[in-house]
Amino acid sequence: MHQKRVTLKLAANESKELTETISQKITSIIDHDTRITVIVNKGQMMGHLIVKATYAPYEPPAIVKHTALEIFKFQLLTPLEGATILRIDTNENKRVFNMYKADGKTKILHLPNFQTATRTASQKEEANLTKILKQAASYPTADALHLLEYVVYAPKELTLTFGELIAAPESRNYALATFLNKQGKLTLQHKEVPLKIKSFRLTIYDKAENAKSHWVKVSKKNKWVTHLSNLQHENSIYFDKIIIEKDKQSFYLGQAFLFKIGKAFLTE
Repeated sequence: MHQKRVTLKLAANESKELTETISQKITSIIDHDTRITVIVNKGQMMGHLIVKATYAPYEPPAIVKHTALEIFKFQLLTPLEGATILRIDTNENKRVFNMYKADGKTKILHLPNFQTATRTASQKEEANLTKILKQAASYPTADALHLLEYVVYAPKELTLTFGELIAAPESRNYALATFLNKQGKLTLQHKEVPLKIKSFRLTIYDKAENAKSHWVKVSKKNKWVTHLSNLQHENSIYFDKIIIEKDKQSFYLGQAFLFKIGKAFLTE
C-alpha cells in the first residue's frame, strides 16, 4: 500500500507535550499508513513517526446484532403511556386476536399480511439507548406503527454503505480521516438490490459515551451529513428505526447498523 506522507509543524510551546499534541492532531488527518515528519521551532526536525494501524481496537457502547430468522405473526408493543398495542392480521390469527380483544385493555392494529422479527418490544427501554440498540429491532416510531415490517431477508444479507464505508451490520474500525474523506451516498442493499431509505434515526456516541440522536428524512440535499462534521476518534455512529420503500410501498426495518471510528496506533 502506498504510504501517505504528512508534515506536522508545531510551535515551541507544543513540543513540551509532544506525544499528546501529535496524537490529537494527526487523528484528524491520517488515512492509511502514514509517515509523519515533525518540525518544531521553524526548522528543527524532531524525527519521524509511522502510523502502523489506522484502526486500533475500539469497543462501541452498544453492539449491533443481526435480526433473527424467526418470524412471528403478531407483535405486542408496550408504550411509555397508554394501552399495550397489538399489531396483527386479525383475519389470519384469530386465536391471538380474540384473546386480546376479550381483555378489553389492548389496542389492536389490523395490518394485512403482518409479519415481524420481534414479537415484543417496549418503548420504556428507549430511555436507555444502549439497551435498545443491542436488540435486533427497536420499538417502531409513531409513523411506522401502521407499516408492515420488512422481514424478507436472512441475516448477513443487508448492507449499509455510506460512500466507500460499509456496515453489515457493524463496520470495521475506521480511522477518523477515512470516515470523513470516504463519505458519499447512503445506500441500503438487500444482497445487491438497493432499498430506498426514506427516514432513519442517527445516533452519535462520543468517546465519553454521550449520545445525540437526530431524526432524518432523506432528501437529495443530504443535509443530515452536517451532524457528522464535528466528529472525533472513538465515536460510534448508529443508524436505526429505518423506514424504506420497495415497489412503491413503505416498510419499517427492524435492523440497526453501526459505523465505528477508532483511534490510530502511533509508533516511532
